[in-house]
Amino acid sequence: MRLELPALYLGTTQGELWLGRGEGERWSCIARHLPEIYAVEVGELAP
Repeated sequence: MRLELPALYLGTTQGELWLGRGEGERWSCIARHLPEIYAVEVGELAP
């Protein structure tokens, strides 16, 4: 999956990970039921 850049990632203390696209106009929950999230780091894999 190729992401539109820039993308915004948000983690919650309820264990959800969200992805924001389109300058925050569209949001998708990409993971649930995780431990509390206090920080998010993102990396891009080389093709």
